[in-house]
Amino acid sequence: MDTLVWTADLVTYTIITGVSLAFLLASLLLGEIFEFLDSDDSFGPQFVNSTLFLASGVGFGGVGWIITATTDLNGLVVALIAIAGGLIVGIPLGIVQAGMHRAQGSTDLSHQELKGRIGIVQLPTHPDLAGRVEISTPNGSTVTLPARGGNFKVGDRVRIVDVVASTAFVEAP
Repeated sequence: MDTLVWTADLVTYTIITGVSLAFLLASLLLGEIFEFLDSDDSFGPQFVNSTLFLASGVGFGGVGWIITATTDLNGLVVALIAIAGGLIVGIPLGIVQAGMHRAQGSTDLSHQELKGRIGIVQLPTHPDLAGRVEISTPNGSTVTLPARGGNFKVGDRVRIVDVVASTAFVEAP
């Protein structure tokens, strides 16, 4: 059995995989960490959304790591295969997310419709730290968004005064 030699390529793919996987898991467990990158004005998947980007990063880094560790292929060839690996992970995930978004399409509220609504704080907010707020929709479902505002604790009722880049700005009702 050959010993694994840690080349610069292998270290790079390991870092890409590890960082992408860490942020992806954190996003799945704690809620969307990079929502500010999702520039669309709706609450569904956009052309490039951070979960899709991170999952593709895991596919890219993982495939690059495996090919680098098990073959003697040229670095450019490995990178092209790794890109294909990222696409193989990202494209099906994007198709699934788009289908899920279409299936719930009637529950979406525009940012304008959220203004003035009352929400419940799910994650505490502080002036310098974003929390999370849950808002009920007219059909009984809920929308959860990152929230910024004063000092609010879990369970506090807040009014949505503005929504910018999928972040709700809140104040006491």
